[in-house]
Amino acid sequence: MKRKFLAALLALVMVFSMIPVSASAADDNVIYAGEDNGINITLNHRAGAVGSTEVSFTVVVDGKTVVNSQSFTSTTTLAYINISANNYDVDIETEGMSCTAGLNGNYNLGFGISNTHSCTIKLTTAKTKDDIPIQSKKTTYGTFSWSKQHAGNCDFERTVEIYVNDEFAYSQTVKTPNQLSNIMGVNKQFWFTPAEGYKAAYSMNREVLDTAALKDLRIDLITVCGCGLDTCVCDGGCSCPEDCDCEACTGATLKPNQIQTDYGLLEYSEATGRGYNLTIVINVNGEVKYTSPQLRISCGLPGNLKFTPTEGEYYLQDPNSYDLDTLRSGSTWIPGTGQLSIVGITDEVRNYDNKLTIYLVSFENNVSLDVERRVTIDDSISGYRISYTMDGVDYSFDWYNFNASQTPSIPTNVPVTVTAICDSPYEVAQWSTGNVYGDNVTLEGSEGQNNTEAYGNTVTLTVNSVGDPRILLYMDKLLTVTVPSEDDLIDNPEQGENDVNIIGANAVKIHCANEKATHDKDATYGLEKETFTIGPLEGNSADGYTCDITITQPEIYVQKYNDSYQGHELLAGQETKSFTLKWVNGEWTVPTNEIPVTYNVACTTEPGGGGEDEPNVPTDDELKAALSGMIQVDCITNEEQHLVESYGVIDGGINRPDPDEVTKNGETYTYTVTVDSAKYLGKYSSEYGNHELVSTGTITITLQYDAEKETWYVDTPVTINVKCDSGITDPEDPEKPTLSEDDVVTMLGTNAIAVKCIDDKHITQYHPLENTIVSLGNVTGSKETGYQCDVTVTLDIGNLSSYLAAYNEFTTPQKHSLMSTDTITRTITLKCEPNDEVDWYFPGKCPIITIDVTCASGETTIPAPDDETVNNLLGKAVIIDCTNDEANHENEAFSLIEDTYQIGEVYMADGIPHCDVTITDPDKYAAQYSYNTNTNHLLAPADQGSQVITLKYADGEWAIDDDGIVRYTVACKDTSTEPTPDPTPTPGPGGGDKPPYIPPVDPDDSGVSELLNTDDHIQYLFGYPEGTFGPENNMTRAEVAQMFYNLLLDQDVTITKTFNDVPANAWYAKAVNTLASLGVVSGVGNGDFEPERSITRAEFTSIAMKFAEGKTGGTNIFSDVKSTDWFYRAVVNSTQYGWIHGYGDGTFRPNNPITRVEVTAIVNNMLGREADVDFVTEHYDELNHFSDLAVSHWGYYHIVEATNDHDYTKPSSGENWTELN
Repeated sequence: MKRKFLAALLALVMVFSMIPVSASAADDNVIYAGEDNGINITLNHRAGAVGSTEVSFTVVVDGKTVVNSQSFTSTTTLAYINISANNYDVDIETEGMSCTAGLNGNYNLGFGISNTHSCTIKLTTAKTKDDIPIQSKKTTYGTFSWSKQHAGNCDFERTVEIYVNDEFAYSQTVKTPNQLSNIMGVNKQFWFTPAEGYKAAYSMNREVLDTAALKDLRIDLITVCGCGLDTCVCDGGCSCPEDCDCEACTGATLKPNQIQTDYGLLEYSEATGRGYNLTIVINVNGEVKYTSPQLRISCGLPGNLKFTPTEGEYYLQDPNSYDLDTLRSGSTWIPGTGQLSIVGITDEVRNYDNKLTIYLVSFENNVSLDVERRVTIDDSISGYRISYTMDGVDYSFDWYNFNASQTPSIPTNVPVTVTAICDSPYEVAQWSTGNVYGDNVTLEGSEGQNNTEAYGNTVTLTVNSVGDPRILLYMDKLLTVTVPSEDDLIDNPEQGENDVNIIGANAVKIHCANEKATHDKDATYGLEKETFTIGPLEGNSADGYTCDITITQPEIYVQKYNDSYQGHELLAGQETKSFTLKWVNGEWTVPTNEIPVTYNVACTTEPGGGGEDEPNVPTDDELKAALSGMIQVDCITNEEQHLVESYGVIDGGINRPDPDEVTKNGETYTYTVTVDSAKYLGKYSSEYGNHELVSTGTITITLQYDAEKETWYVDTPVTINVKCDSGITDPEDPEKPTLSEDDVVTMLGTNAIAVKCIDDKHITQYHPLENTIVSLGNVTGSKETGYQCDVTVTLDIGNLSSYLAAYNEFTTPQKHSLMSTDTITRTITLKCEPNDEVDWYFPGKCPIITIDVTCASGETTIPAPDDETVNNLLGKAVIIDCTNDEANHENEAFSLIEDTYQIGEVYMADGIPHCDVTITDPDKYAAQYSYNTNTNHLLAPADQGSQVITLKYADGEWAIDDDGIVRYTVACKDTSTEPTPDPTPTPGPGGGDKPPYIPPVDPDDSGVSELLNTDDHIQYLFGYPEGTFGPENNMTRAEVAQMFYNLLLDQDVTITKTFNDVPANAWYAKAVNTLASLGVVSGVGNGDFEPERSITRAEFTSIAMKFAEGKTGGTNIFSDVKSTDWFYRAVVNSTQYGWIHGYGDGTFRPNNPITRVEVTAIVNNMLGREADVDFVTEHYDELNHFSDLAVSHWGYYHIVEATNDHDYTKPSSGENWTELN
C-alpha cells in the first residue's frame, strides 16, 4: 500500500511539473553562458514552486565538456531549464529525474524519489548539408547531397544503390538525417549530381526517405553516348561521332508531349477528348523567359501537367510558385503532383486562352518579399523595382502587385535594392520592417537609416538567412517632390549661412574668346532674378525626377562682366541656354561639378577680340552655308554601284574648336572645325549598306572669312574614304562568301512586301524588295559550321507612300489610307549551309513585312469587340477607392460586372478603328465593394457618372488605347470592432494534451433534425462574388443567422422580435428576426443585435446548441473553459455530441472570433453530413470551386460538403454521393 501511494505521489508530482505556467521565474541560476557561441542555459522555477533538491549538470558543446558535474539547488516542483542555443541540436540525458521539452526553449523537470539527480546537456552544431561522393575504387558515379534546415539526427545509415543503363553497378552506405523529402522537387532536401561521363538527367526511386520501408535509395544513371552530348535521347547509347548534330544527339527527339525548355522540362497529357486550351509562361527572377505554344490538354488528374526545373540551376519560387488565368475562378495547379484543374466544362471555358505562369528563381536560398503600403495616398505608389547582382549578373525587374498572395522572391545574403515606383510628383520618404527580424535583416536607405527605419525612395535590404521565409517591408511615408522656387536658385550672399541657394555663385560663366586679351577671360556669377525660367517636373520616382532651368536673359550676365571688363558683346547664336537639375536623395542637385552654363563673348576694344574689323565666330546658319556639299564620302571598293556622296552639316557631324574663337593669320581670318567621320560613315551606310572607315585619323576643315561679302566660305571639300564590309577579305577565312543587296532581292522573290486591306474588301497585293531599302550586316560563321548574315529592311514614310500609291492604282477607283505612318523595320537572317558551294537561303516565310491599309472612305467592316474580348483586354479595370482613411479600407480593382457597361460602335480616328467601352452603372461596383469590406459604401460624390475606356484596332486585334482604368471614389462609416483578446489559459485535465476525439452523433439523436433540414443535402453556404470562399475570414452574426435560416425546416414564423440596428430591407433582416422570434439568437443590449460584428466561438456554440436537446452532466475537456462561464453548459454539451473538438493544445479559445471554415466543420457535424472523397475526386471539374481553397486545406472536404447541392445514400458509415444537383 505504501509503494502504491509513493508511485501515485510521484506521478502527480511529475504531471504538475510538466504543466507550463505563465508566471515569471523567481530565480535564474546560470548553468552555462558562452561568450563566443551565444549559448545560454539557466535553471529556473515558476511562482508557487515548493521543495528543494540537488541536481548535477554537465554541458557538452560539440564534444567538448564546458560544465562538468556542477551542482545546483532546484525546487522539486515547477522547475525548468531554458536553453538558448540557435543553430545547435539539443540532446538531453537524465538519471533519477525527467526532462520534457516545452515551448520557447524551456525543458520541464520532474523528480522521482531517487536521491541522485543528474542531467547531461549535449549541444551539437546543427548539420544542415552534406555532400557524399558515391564512388568505388575505380569509378566515381557522382555526389549524393542532402540539405535540411536544423536537421536532427544526421547519423542514420541508409544504402544508396547505383544502376547504370538499367544494370546494377555499385552500392554504398551513407549517413543522413532520419527524414528527407523531395516530393516532385518541391521540398528539395536531397539530390544527386552525376559525375562526368553520365548524363545530367537521372532518376531516383524515392521522393521520401525514412527509417523503415523507405529507408534505401536507388539512383539510375545513363552513360553519355559516343557523341559526347548530354542532350542525347537515343535509346541505350549511340556510336555517333563526337559533337554529332543528328536529332537524337541534339535532344530534338523528346518523348511525346514533352517540351524541353532552357529552364526545365514540361510534360503534359494531351487531350484525347474535348480538353482545354493552355499556354504556359515561365518567369525567371521576375522576367518572362519562355512562352509555350497553345496546348490542348486534359485536366483534373495528378500528372496531367508536370514541370521539373533544371537541376541545380532553377527553383520553384516559394511561396507563390504559379499564377493561373482561367475564365472562372477557383482553378488550381499543384506543382508537387502535377495536377491541373480548370473550373468549368463548357466550350467557352475549354476554348478560353487559359494561361499558367510558373515562377522560378535562379537561387536556392530565397525568401518572399511582401511590400505593403501604409501611406494615405497608396494608389500613388504603383509598384517597386527590385535589383540585385548574383554571380556577376545584374538582375532588375519591376513588380506592380501588392497582393500578399503574389509576392516576388529575393535571394538571401545578397544586397537587394528596392526602389518605389510612384506617380509624379511623389516618392517614398520612409520604409520599415518592424522590430521582428533582429540581425537577420538589415535595411539601409539612400538618405540614411535608424534602427528598423530607412529613409529615401530607395532602400537596400539584406536577408542574412532563410529563418524568416516571408519578409515584410512597409512603405510608411510619402514625399511630394516640387520644382525649386526662384528663391531656391538665386544667389543671396547677404544672407550668409541662411542662403538656401542650390547652385551657388557659379551658375553662369562668361568667357572672353580673345586669347590676346589682357584681362581675366572667365568670370562666374550666381543666378539673377527674372533672368531664367523654371521648367516643369519631369521623370518619375524610380528613374529620377529632373527640372530644366533656362537662361532667358544672358545679356544681364554680360553686363555684369562688362562692369569689370568693358567692351564685350555676346556672340551670336547664344540667346538661351539650359541646364538640368536632378532630384537626388531628397534634394535638387547639379549633376556635374562643372559650371552649368557658359556664354562666349568677344572683345570690341582690344586687338584680336572681334572688334570692328574682326569677324565673330560663325553662327550655326553661317556654318551650314559654308560647309554645304563640302564633306564627301567615297567608297573605294565598289565605285560602280556606290557613288561619291556630298554632305553638309549633319547632326553631331561637326565639332567646334575649344576655345571657340577665330584665328588671325596676317590679314586673313580663319575658323577650323573637326569632322566626326563616324557620323558621316553612318549616314553613307544607311544609303549603301554597311561600310567601314579606311582611316580613323582626325579630319579638319578650315573656313575663311570674306570681309567684303562678310561671309564665311570653304575653298576645297574634304574626302572621307570608306570600304564595303563585304569587300574586305577576312585573313582568317579567305573563303567567306559575299552577299549583295541584289542577292537579297532575288532571294526573297516577288512576295517580300504585302499591302493588305484590313477591311477585307480588297485582295492583298505583293511586291519584291528594292535594293535601296536593304541594309546588310556582317557575314559571320565558318566553312565548317555554315554562315549567316542579318539583313535589315526599312520602310520610311516615302517608301510606304509609294506602296500605297501602287495599291490605290491596283484597287481603282477605291482609295485607301495607311493605318500607320511610322517607319517599319524588320531584320531577318539569311543562312548558307556548310559546304563547298555558296548557296544563301532564307529559312523563313514571305512576306517579311505587311503594310496595313484601310478604305479611305472612313467605312470599316471591323466588328465591335464582343464581351469576352473586352473582359480579356480590360481585366480588373474598375477601381473603387474608399476616401475614409480611418476605415483603413484598401482600394480594390474589379472586373467588369454584367449589365454595368456598354460597348459602342466602331468609328475611325486618325485612320484607325476605335471603340468606346462606357461604364454606365458605377453603383453596382460600390455595392460589390461594400460586400467585400462588410461595410456599406456609397459613391462620393454621388454624381459620379459614366466613364469611358477607349480601344483601338491595330495589328489585326483590339488593344487598349489609353491606360484602360476608370476610378470611382466611395465613402463609408467604419463599423469594425476591436478583436476580443484571448483568455489566459488555465490548466485543465490532461496537462495540455489534445482532447480525446468524440465522433458526431446522429442528428435524430441530438434533436437537430426536428428543426433543421438534415435529410436534403442542400448548399447552405456560398462564396464571395470574386470566386473566393474566405475560409480563414471571421463570420459575422448576420451571416450565422442567415446560414441557420437557410437550413430551417419551417421558415414561416410570426415575427415577435426585431432590433434597432437591423433595417427591414437588410439582406439578413428576415433571418435575424426569425431566429430571434424562435429564441435561437438574442441581442446585445439596448435593442441592438450588432449584425456586422464577428461572432465568437462561445457565441456560436451557444446558438448551435439551441437546435439540440440539452444534456446534463458531461466532462469539460478544455483548459480555458470554467464551470462559472456563461457558455460552459453549451460547450460541454456540444463536445458530448461530437460537434466541437477544440485545439491541439487542449484549449477551446471561447473569445476568439470563429472562422468560416470552423463554422462549416461544426455545422456538418450537427447535420450528420460528410463529403464523399472518392466522388469528389472523380467529379472535381463539376464542383463549385474557390480560388483561395486548395485540396490540401484541412477544411477542404467540409467546405465541399457545404457548398455543393447533392443526392446521397447513407451506408453503415460515412456518406455516398450519387449525383450533383
